[in-house]
Amino acid sequence: MDPLDRAQVLLLCDLCQKAALQSHCELCKINLCKACVGEHLSDSSLRHKVVPYKHRTSTPNVNYPSFIKDIINKDLKELEKRILPTYEEITLEFKSEKFNLQKLYEKLTTAVTKQGEDWHREINIIVNKQKSEINEMQEKHLAALNKQRNEIKQITSDVKQSIFDLKKILDSNDSSLTSAYKPRNAEFRRLPPKIIVSIPRFSLHQTNTEQLHQMFGSLSALSISTEEHGYTMKTPEAVSCPPVKLLLDEPELITTIDTGYNLLYSITCLSDEEIWTHVNYKNINSTTSRANY
Repeated sequence: MDPLDRAQVLLLCDLCQKAALQSHCELCKINLCKACVGEHLSDSSLRHKVVPYKHRTSTPNVNYPSFIKDIINKDLKELEKRILPTYEEITLEFKSEKFNLQKLYEKLTTAVTKQGEDWHREINIIVNKQKSEINEMQEKHLAALNKQRNEIKQITSDVKQSIFDLKKILDSNDSSLTSAYKPRNAEFRRLPPKIIVSIPRFSLHQTNTEQLHQMFGSLSALSISTEEHGYTMKTPEAVSCPPVKLLLDEPELITTIDTGYNLLYSITCLSDEEIWTHVNYKNINSTTSRANY
């Protein structure tokens, strides 16, 4: 049973402090048991208004039994010393989680970005290599065409020269020209071989989006759940202890202090501005430094 419910059952008469109250005087704001109602009404100097306790309209001055006040004090102490500090500590945990959350997601973003940059770099290497191969093949193809074109131009020039020479022989009566004539038509009938070039083609490897995602890498799903007993109530002993500072995920070098010695036995921090370095059993060197923590 709730302590306040027990308190309502055990509320006592304000006059005798013995019997359970049953009535309430609206004018005097006093609680009365059945036996004390008559005594209270005997005071004729006032016009009393006694009603059943459950029908009262004013708030009575209730004298709670001492064991109820003990319960209230105990509850108040628990609220102040255990429950409130626990919720305040949980609130600090939320702040820490929010701070670390940003770092975690920044790491994820950095990992994905790096993977993308690596892919772009490899793709650029492949693209540049194939472009270079294309340029090299184009130059070879062009050189072969130029070589054949030059051969055709030379043969064409020879054919024109032969035509000129034959016309000159026909227009001349010089027998020496006629006797020196050597026909080249058979030579010119043998046409040079035609260059057949197989143009290179780019074969595109079809890769669907799902395959690309699998090759690139994937993110695991975000899982958000609740744990019924994830938080534990602080014990009274733990409340009195100072809160533990959160440690960094990775150590951070703030400053470097040159003590003048290569080998140190121990270091003692006296404050944020002064430390003691123990070199050997005979020498103790005091080093003062300001550091930002």
